Amino acid sequence: MLQLIQSGLVEKRPRQGAIVAQIDLSDMIRLFEVMSELEGICAKFAARRMTPKERSALRKLHEASEAAYQADKHDEYYHLSRKFHLMVIEGTHNHELIETTNRLGIKLVPYRRFQLSYPGRSENNLRDHEFIMEAICAGEYEKAADLFRKHTNVQGDVLAEYIALGDRDAGKLRSAG
Repeated sequence: MLQLIQSGLVEKRPRQGAIVAQIDLSDMIRLFEVMSELEGICAKFAARRMTPKERSALRKLHEASEAAYQADKHDEYYHLSRKFHLMVIEGTHNHELIETTNRLGIKLVPYRRFQLSYPGRSENNLRDHEFIMEAICAGEYEKAADLFRKHTNVQGDVLAEYIALGDRDAGKLRSAG
């Protein structure tokens, strides 16, 4: 419970117990804006610092993601997609950046998963990951940063559009795990 409270997914209220945290649309968009910058920095540093072994593992992970996508294994695809982000973050070899990015990333996990159900988004996500992976493996750090920044920003944009079209009366989003 303490980890959920620290991550921001659960709120602890005095004399009321714990409740699922609510994030309004504007807060969520701001979180994605910050996350896009952090992941862009992560991609930049990963492109500079990943070892050949880590680059090979990133490539193999992407190949496994492609296979899961082609086989319509949605849960497996999502987990591999999440692992892709984590592998790039770890590839920075910067403890402070890893900790900060992961702390914010935990808050966005439910929304990232949800946006993959938007028509065409999983395919675009896979293609984005391929371009990011190629830039990182080639050591093209500015390109990797730009691609990852745009990729994460699109996730927030897609989710905001879906919500705006699907439920104009929704004032609050509930975290769903």
